[in-house]
Amino acid sequence: MMHHLLSEPPAARIVSPEAIFAAAPDDFQCNFFDATEIYDEGLCNHFSISRLYRSNHHEAIRRAGVCAAEGELECILSTEIGLGFPAAFVFDDGAMRAIVAPQLLPHESENATFQVYDPRTQRYTGNYLFDREVKVEFLQNDDRHPTTEVLNGTAAYCVSLLRVAFTPACWAALE
Repeated sequence: MMHHLLSEPPAARIVSPEAIFAAAPDDFQCNFFDATEIYDEGLCNHFSISRLYRSNHHEAIRRAGVCAAEGELECILSTEIGLGFPAAFVFDDGAMRAIVAPQLLPHESENATFQVYDPRTQRYTGNYLFDREVKVEFLQNDDRHPTTEVLNGTAAYCVSLLRVAFTPACWAALE
């Protein structure tokens, strides 16, 4: 997978999650990705993901839907809803779909420039060069068995941006 930053973002602060969600359901606010906060590997392990995500799937989907509507976006990262481990949320046939702990698999693809937009500040916060398609193994929604799929368009870009939103140590712990 190719991801290359085309513009220099502000310095990132490393966030170390202590709980599956950073805030209670009634207190959460969307924190749209602007590359100023990157999550570490604190909850990047198979135990947390298989146990904690499954029991919190519906709340994660609800929060992602709220943020997608608020920001008029088709891609929501787990960091944007305060979820402490990697998941990308995209619309699929009109419903929000969770792509949990995606692991990249070898796949040839052309790349394209992708701009990250923060709907709160109404400005672009970064330009990235991402693959147009990615082949990933991931947990889908609240299923415990991994699936492999070639993603393209918004889903591919969302997974690629998710890889930027977590430290390399997180991805190493999952792969």
